[in-house]
Amino acid sequence: MPERSIFQTRSLYLLVYDELAMRISSGVWKPGALLPSEQELAAELSVSIGTVRKALAELEGRHLIERRQGRGTFVVDQDADRVCERFSNFCNKDGRRIAGIIKLKSLTLEPASTEEAQLFRLPVDTDCIHIHQIRVHHEHVFMSEHVAMPASLFKSVRRIEDMPRNLGSLAQRHGVILENAVEQVVVSPLTVEAAHDLGRQPGEPALFVRRVVYAAGHRPIHVRSGFCWLNEHTSYRVGLG
Repeated sequence: MPERSIFQTRSLYLLVYDELAMRISSGVWKPGALLPSEQELAAELSVSIGTVRKALAELEGRHLIERRQGRGTFVVDQDADRVCERFSNFCNKDGRRIAGIIKLKSLTLEPASTEEAQLFRLPVDTDCIHIHQIRVHHEHVFMSEHVAMPASLFKSVRRIEDMPRNLGSLAQRHGVILENAVEQVVVSPLTVEAAHDLGRQPGEPALFVRRVVYAAGHRPIHVRSGFCWLNEHTSYRVGLG
């Protein structure tokens, strides 16, 4: 770990977190890998066990590692459904989070809009990946959405066939650590395209959800905007407090 400058204001445990997170994102520690013990990490990084424990707690809180009783601490597989579903507020009738089956309708490489360039902190006209897709649960299309991502961050994606099955898998393939997401929900009239996807009439009021996913360092890397139409198999749920 780099030497800590006397002018360094970032807490020591966060510097340890940065080092361990880098090992995960760079592939030094693969998904499912067993991490060294707290004692081994403390000795290697020349810090206290307490500092290592705080760094590991931060990693666990951000769903990068998981502790298994009596077995040790392991790197989380971001491709796992249970990990990807943490970014979804949609639930089935039993209250379990669902991401739905994603079906891609189109994928293009186009210059970023002014809004996208500002969000992703890119020069105007830098290429972004634009996707039109639907989400299906119980054979019911419950969402019609558009996705935008910086093309420079996901260099392997240029065609529909290049897209993995979920965002977690995409991030893992490119060494991106997913951190959290923020959603905004409003009621808005269905567009012609969304109405066609959802089997409704244009102009009908529906939920419009805009979600921004952030990578480590609170960097926006994925924005999804779309209309949803719920039924007895699906609901939108958020926690309070």
